[in-house]
Amino acid sequence: MVVEDEVAGMVGLNTSFLFYGTRPMDSAERVFQCSSNLAIYSGVGCGMYRCSPLIFQELEFLQKRMPFKDTMEDQLQSWASTGRLLFLSSRGRSWFCVESDQSAEYTQSSMVKIVESSDDVGLPIRLSGIPKKSQRATDGGDWAEFDVGKWRNAVFSAHSYHHNLYDDTTEFIIKCGNQIGGSEKALVIEVGSGTGEALIPLAEHFRYAVGVDFNPNFVEFSNSQVTEDLKSKVRFITGDACELGDLLAREAPEMSGKDVPKVVTCVGNTIGIMPDEIKKDVYMEAARVAGKNGIVVMVYWNGNKFGDAVQHFYHANPQLCGEFDGSAIDLSSCTLSCPSGYTTHWTRPEEARAIIEGYGLQVVSVEESPTDKVGVLAAFRLADSRD
Repeated sequence: MVVEDEVAGMVGLNTSFLFYGTRPMDSAERVFQCSSNLAIYSGVGCGMYRCSPLIFQELEFLQKRMPFKDTMEDQLQSWASTGRLLFLSSRGRSWFCVESDQSAEYTQSSMVKIVESSDDVGLPIRLSGIPKKSQRATDGGDWAEFDVGKWRNAVFSAHSYHHNLYDDTTEFIIKCGNQIGGSEKALVIEVGSGTGEALIPLAEHFRYAVGVDFNPNFVEFSNSQVTEDLKSKVRFITGDACELGDLLAREAPEMSGKDVPKVVTCVGNTIGIMPDEIKKDVYMEAARVAGKNGIVVMVYWNGNKFGDAVQHFYHANPQLCGEFDGSAIDLSSCTLSCPSGYTTHWTRPEEARAIIEGYGLQVVSVEESPTDKVGVLAAFRLADSRD
């Protein structure tokens, strides 16, 4: 990738730019980080690349698996993380990025200085001052206000730490749908649907799909990404997981009737960042909505992998949870409590089973995710003796 490494004095950069980071002591010619949301960076990508034709195969694979992702950025970051992305400095020479009218209008609004000039043959040109990111990414905070771009960058950049877990989760949920009479007849409901990456791959396998999230920014984004062919069967709604039944009856009655079997899911360790005081209510409401003929799927991040994740996921993504030191880490309880206010708990398989049984619910299965054991996949429902 061609990069601009003379960053002194730059102002106004936004997330339409790719930033890169190097490790001069390791390799003077390699990019080791490449993202639109780096708080600290060595320079800016110029939007010019030289690459093998194989990149198109890899981009096609990523696009099919996660259609909402910025696949070019993800591929570049994947190569950077494995030391395969080289950079070529602009060496102070002028460079221009030609964009569509709509993109140019957006970019212009983010520029600090626009200058009208002419070239050496008198043709008019417009010079835009090279901008710099105006502020650092904020630390983690109120989930209801969490930024869409920050979340997607943290979780999905670079074939992220949980790359295989999403595939394992999808297969597990489909299997659970088949256990209740066939996923193609069922409604899948995701509690804490985020920006939709976990729910959308399930839409082709289920009759209906509904995502529920407390963050209206996520819900608005997710609905905007639903394609026309899926709008009759996929919906994202804003609401409280503790009131899931009432929410579905009000916002998606045609999808959630009593005759529709239901798989209620809560994946990606969403339960691990919920306040302790509401967790039981979430479990019980999910089981009530699924009913005795349905099933609840709870996916935890595996406590047996917590130490590894602190280093390779959280520490590598300060835009998700803020910076922290060793005092924020409790290995005995698999809990990370950052100064920013972000807290997460990772759950071992035996703990997951104990929680479910402790609430008087019936365990269907508890297992580690098969590919790399990063997750704990649990399925449960109301006990036979419960109304």
